[in-house]
Amino acid sequence: SSGINAEWPLRPGIFFGSLIHYVEGIEDKDGNYNAAFDSIPRSAWWVVVTMSSVGYGDCYPITWQGKIIGSLCIMSCMLVLALPMTVIISKVTRTYHAYIQKENRIELRRQMAESKKIDSSNYNSSTAV
Repeated sequence: SSGINAEWPLRPGIFFGSLIHYVEGIEDKDGNYNAAFDSIPRSAWWVVVTMSSVGYGDCYPITWQGKIIGSLCIMSCMLVLALPMTVIISKVTRTYHAYIQKENRIELRRQMAESKKIDSSNYNSSTAV
């Protein structure tokens, strides 16, 4: 099926979370590893924070491979969050303008009905003299 389903926003978290965990969170041959990325769920949390541009600073990549993955994660945010947001905002704006136009038409009809009542009452009172 086409469209965006409920799990769509989770995919970058799983994808980039797995990559950063593999690069940063697994012990290398020298015994070094970044404890901030010791599990995929913690790494996925980093992805969510990074992609939402909050960037708490509680965990960050330290290897050059991790920094490249982090940069790709940030850039992909435009595709995952920013582009769909423009579509949503466009539809909301269009709906709002249609609502305002409808309200203006209703107000205009009300004013026209009132002016017809005033005109007919003036006509009746002027002929009664």
